[in-house]
Amino acid sequence: MNTVLKKIICFAAIQLCCNLFIFSQNIKPDSLIRLSGKQRQDTVQCRLYCKIGVLYQGNGKYNEAITYFNQSLNIYKKLLIVKHENITYKKGISECLHNIGMVYDSQSNYTKAIEYYLAALRAAEEINSKIQIQEYLKSIAFTYNKIGNLKVSIEYFTKSLKIAEELGDSPEIATATSGKSRIAWCYNSLGVVHRDRNNYDMAIKFFGKALLLFQELNDTKGIAYCTGNLGMINKYRGNYYKAKEYYEKSLKISEELGDRNAISISLNEIGSIYNLIGESYKSIEYSARSLKIAKENKYLQLLQAVYFNLYETYNKIHKPDSALKYFKLSAQIKDSISNSEMQKQITEMQTIYETEKRGREIVYLQKENIAKELDNTKQKNIRNVFIFCALLLLIASAALFVLFYLKYKANRKLSESESSLRELNATKDKFFSIISHDLRGPLASIRTTLGMYAENTDSFSKEEMQAFTKSILQSTDNIGNLFENLLTWSRTETNRIVCKPEEFDLSEIAVLTVKFLETKASQKQIKLSCQMAKNTWIYADKNMVSFVLRNLVDNAVKFTNVGGNIIINTTVHDENFIEVSVADNGIGIPEENRDKLFHLNSSFSTMGTGNEKGTGLGLVLCREFISRNKGEIWVNSQPGNGTTFFFTLEKAEPD
Repeated sequence: MNTVLKKIICFAAIQLCCNLFIFSQNIKPDSLIRLSGKQRQDTVQCRLYCKIGVLYQGNGKYNEAITYFNQSLNIYKKLLIVKHENITYKKGISECLHNIGMVYDSQSNYTKAIEYYLAALRAAEEINSKIQIQEYLKSIAFTYNKIGNLKVSIEYFTKSLKIAEELGDSPEIATATSGKSRIAWCYNSLGVVHRDRNNYDMAIKFFGKALLLFQELNDTKGIAYCTGNLGMINKYRGNYYKAKEYYEKSLKISEELGDRNAISISLNEIGSIYNLIGESYKSIEYSARSLKIAKENKYLQLLQAVYFNLYETYNKIHKPDSALKYFKLSAQIKDSISNSEMQKQITEMQTIYETEKRGREIVYLQKENIAKELDNTKQKNIRNVFIFCALLLLIASAALFVLFYLKYKANRKLSESESSLRELNATKDKFFSIISHDLRGPLASIRTTLGMYAENTDSFSKEEMQAFTKSILQSTDNIGNLFENLLTWSRTETNRIVCKPEEFDLSEIAVLTVKFLETKASQKQIKLSCQMAKNTWIYADKNMVSFVLRNLVDNAVKFTNVGGNIIINTTVHDENFIEVSVADNGIGIPEENRDKLFHLNSSFSTMGTGNEKGTGLGLVLCREFISRNKGEIWVNSQPGNGTTFFFTLEKAEPD
């Protein structure tokens, strides 16, 4: 009796220390460590080590957290050797594996996280611990969502939600409140996945269900997370002030709870919104606060988001050095999180898990069939033996088929993934090449011009000073065009630009394009004309089409000689599409360079007839925008005889 009483008192002391830590971040886990040294190797010490691990994890000390979780895991395994059917020990092993996975998840080491989550799930399935299975399925789903595998993420979230709903009325759940809480978090998780797939209506539906349950349960943490998610959807839809209101509510609740991860996310998102509404310096202030927390707690994925937000903000206020610095930091973290080896290992682990699970199901079926056969052996004749053997052979064949099929699927996925990643790496290399090459030229020109002026301030004539000024303006225009195209390209690559097709008259856009570039064309005495018929109605994204047309006409001006002609026209392509053309009588494009025009990993840039400089990104963006509007783009050209760019757009009938 004394031993039992001591354990109860000891465990109560552990709980008290942990609760005090939750409400006061000044208490360190040292007292728990000293207490653990006085305990025998039993479940009390295992729980104590787990508590210490949780405290270290909350402080961002991940190595120490893993050490204590492993110590707890090893003790549970030793205890299980003595009592190999003890459910408590098996549940403890499963919990320790899940905790280690959560630490790796916090470090953005998703390969290791998936490995331990699947191991925890297998352990929980062996003892049919529904509560643990539901929690671990949700953790796996979140991790797949973070690495962009949204299809698999939804599959796991759906499984988790189904079990949570089954547990709602189960005796395994101590109270109705805890059952509703699990369902609410599943709804919130499904909302996150649909949000990341730009399926905003479905996301709002799930967040709404989750928020109602959290409010019913008075779960402030859940309310904070749901409110933040609704803020993100409003931001994506352009409702910036409504989004800021949601994030400020989420930030207030998170600060009251002391949830540093949620605080950092809300600060960064508010900073992003300030940048979008033109208050760049407030954006930098909020992003800096978020960055401090993200660095202290080593939230890699959040760090990448903060760095990218700072890059966009500094780029907007024309501070290229700072913008480039944060862009590189963002790219480095993104590369460290997403790599081919991680995808390969995760696919292999998932395949192994599915194979083992099917194997366990087959073994279970085999045992069931054998038991039935043994019960009926006395009443059946020898023919049943042959039938049973045939059944075993059939099951074995099915198992082999499943194994080979899964291996085939895994190899095919790996091959597709490797091919995609090779293309991404080539694109990234070209991207940085464009930045370094196209920034160096204009900056060197500005430096040289200003250096000459500084050394010979009084010796230049008025005409020479005008020439210097024109050179500097041209160089700064080139830098500005480069950063504008880079920003547009980065937004398309991260799906920040959403295609919103509508019906409109293309001839109005063409006329506006001519007026916009008329002054530039007149400097080279180029005649710019639009022969497009009025009421040329199309169905497409107006901003994207305007960008394409403006870019093609601007290129035509650049590569047309003094006194040349540029014509914008349309023809009927087929019954569903019209064909738009931008033709010039300029210098033309050599045949070997035509295939390079629309691809970033092989793009090139040449000087115009007036020594104008391009970035090599404009036509890449044109191809992307036309493709998103279900059209095609191509070019016909002969050196010395001019160039004609063609693209197709979907027809529309005016109301």
